[in-house]
Parts: sequence; C-alpha cells; structure tokens
Amino acid sequence: MPATDYIVTDDDLTRLKACYQAWHDNKGQNNSLQNWLDLMAEDINIININEGNDPSLAFAKDRQGHEEAKVYFTALFDGWEMRDWSPGVFVREGCYVTMFGQCSWKNKSTGKTAKGRVAHLFKYVDGLISEFTEVFDSAEVIQAATPDA
Repeated sequence: MPATDYIVTDDDLTRLKACYQAWHDNKGQNNSLQNWLDLMAEDINIININEGNDPSLAFAKDRQGHEEAKVYFTALFDGWEMRDWSPGVFVREGCYVTMFGQCSWKNKSTGKTAKGRVAHLFKYVDGLISEFTEVFDSAEVIQAATPDA
C-alpha cells in the first residue's frame, strides 16, 4: 500500500473516534451509516480480509464507492444485530489509522451471538477515508450463523 503525502490530523482522529462512539451508542442505527459515509471519500475502497470464506460471511465482500458501502452495511444489518462495539486502541501513522477493538453481533436467524476481536485499517487522502480494510474473527461469525443440529 503506497502512502500519500496526507498526514492524518488530530481532527481526523477525533471525528473517527466520535463515529465509533455513535456506532456503539446507536448499535448501528439512526445516523450511524451517514456518519461513516461522511468520513469516506466517494470512491472509498472497502477491503474485507474474510471475503469468500463461508456463505455466512456474504456481507463481507470487497466494495467500491459510497453506494457499495451502503450495500455492505445493509447486508450486515439484514443478518445481524449489533450488541456491542468497543474500540480499544487507535494507532496513527502518516496517512493511516488502525483501530483494534472488540464487538459482538447477534445472528438474526439463529439467535446466537458472535463476539470477537476486530481490526480496521483506514487510509486517508485529503481528510477522507479512501481505503478501509476490515479483519475480524470469522470463526466466531460462522459458528454463530450455523444453526444447531
């Protein structure tokens, strides 16, 4: 990933942390989606490391642009209900911010909850997120999405 000349500012980091707080407080509802879109460039590149691992991860696909970002969030909330989102550590270097945290989601079909660690890597260009990479514990998600026998 080549870097850019842009350096993430204190304001960028404050806005990102506020977005996570609203995401947690609203459990992904209300204006949460718009809060994320406001931080993202129109041509945002969403990269999901877990893409294609299992049918229960259908929401976790690479996406391009605001409209595809909306599809990502819609697909996520079609199958899952957020229980908790707890960002832990933010690391800022150059044009990048990394967040390490934990979250839990209840599968709407099985009623089971997936709880695990998550990492997000954001690349900023001109004050907006141009690239968003997501890594989470896919084994927990697959287990929670699998009906009991």
